[in-house]
Amino acid sequence: MSKQISISCLLFTVLFILGSCKSNINKVIEGTWIVDTIYYKGYDVKPCVLANMIIFFEKNNRASLCEIDNRCVEALIGKNIKTDEGSWEIIQSINKKDTIPISIKFTTDNEIFKGIHKLVFYKEDAKQILKIEVYSDNLYMICSKTQYNYDGNREVLNELEKLSWSNRPSLINKH
Repeated sequence: MSKQISISCLLFTVLFILGSCKSNINKVIEGTWIVDTIYYKGYDVKPCVLANMIIFFEKNNRASLCEIDNRCVEALIGKNIKTDEGSWEIIQSINKKDTIPISIKFTTDNEIFKGIHKLVFYKEDAKQILKIEVYSDNLYMICSKTQYNYDGNREVLNELEKLSWSNRPSLINKH
């Protein structure tokens, strides 16, 4: 009986920690992000963006995405990418050996964004900017968070950066 209670407590603790990390991720993701870099299937599509270079993540998991001209680059011809609406969800791997344990899933008709993409947080201390790197086989994007209290949230930022980068092979040798 005591062993059963210990296992239950351990499972509850692990789920609580994962839940609080996901909650911090959601809180940080919510808001406006400026798209600094965006590639689709290896093509720079930043010049193809029709209006502004922002993505807005709402609290209700809705997302306003960049609207992109599908005639701008050969890889985009005929693709459904003019939709600027969708939803987002954070997915956290429970595999401790996963090198990039955080992903973001976009549910949208926009073919550039749709699907599951790895998500990495990092800080640009010199400019006090929080950035995310989003990538998959088709999408590579770097975004900067706007209107964010960088100094007031340094502890959370350090936690998210460590969580998303700690196992990344290219950084292990640098620390």
